[in-house]
Amino acid sequence: ELNGVAFQELDEDLKNKIYDFQIYIVEIDALQNPRFDPIDLFIRLNDKPYPIRENSFEMWNSWADVDTIKEIRKLKQSVDKWFFIKQIKRANDRDRMENEELLTSLCYIEYYKDSSLFPKTIDIYQKTTRMNARISTKARISTLMQNLTEDDVVKVKFINSIKNVKNIIKKIKYVLIDKDVPKDELVNFLKNELEFVYNAGRPEKGFRRTIQDFYFLWVLIEKINFEMVKFHRIEMKKDILEIFKFSKNIPEEYQEGTLGYEKYVEMISKFHLKYKKDSRKIQLSDKEKFDLIKEQRNTSSLSSAPIFLGDDIEVDHIQPLAIGGKDEKENLGIAHKAENRKKGVRI
Repeated sequence: ELNGVAFQELDEDLKNKIYDFQIYIVEIDALQNPRFDPIDLFIRLNDKPYPIRENSFEMWNSWADVDTIKEIRKLKQSVDKWFFIKQIKRANDRDRMENEELLTSLCYIEYYKDSSLFPKTIDIYQKTTRMNARISTKARISTLMQNLTEDDVVKVKFINSIKNVKNIIKKIKYVLIDKDVPKDELVNFLKNELEFVYNAGRPEKGFRRTIQDFYFLWVLIEKINFEMVKFHRIEMKKDILEIFKFSKNIPEEYQEGTLGYEKYVEMISKFHLKYKKDSRKIQLSDKEKFDLIKEQRNTSSLSSAPIFLGDDIEVDHIQPLAIGGKDEKENLGIAHKAENRKKGVRI
């Protein structure tokens, strides 16, 4: 009923109630307790009625770097209406911080994506009729959370991972939206579409998301650049659905041994190859540029403006690399530098 007012805004009676409240303190003398572990004490004090799991956000929240915890919570609040592992619907639903834990796990994956220390952050394996995914070792996340509390370099890198996770979730959002959606219906649409993908396109009442669904989608989307996603989102969503259909219900001919896993890896590789940004390899000589200008009849590849070898020119990828264009001579043109820079990723 106080409506979130600050302490300074309370009347004197309420201030005095707070001032007069007794707080009992148990002091633990470091000299008397050389092996004291504050995390162990925290777990003991919070053991009942709902024990706190090891290597969970509930535990990290109690001792990890405050700034980092705030950033994870901020990210959670910005997406948790649709990008969640558990939705709190009733007043008596217990929040075990599952959504914060999901995002922290994704930040951990992102943190080590280019590292040789722990190259395998996600385990993906076949269980006869379906694929399964899990974090390789959850204790490593606790170790990382401890390190960023003690090391500013680790902390800065982890904060950047949080930003990257936010950008990847934005890519997922673009893949899910494949038609016009009114603003007031968007959250509900995203929530339903994400479940539609996770359930491999099968409408099913009572479908429950699992954390491994998020890992499967992450493996697919994380590597692909944002412009590629924007341009190919409709086709990409169909491809993702096909991969989820396979991973959720492996056909009988692939159920023996690791055949399903091998087929799944092949499908992932094809998906990434299909939407991979080609790198710049071709370097045209002055003669090749001159020949190309002549083929273009001394007209810019981007406009009807006259163009000559002595102009301020650049090689233009007619279909930009960022949206799937190839670094091949057939995809090259000569344009004025200013108009090529202005073109960006447009065709």
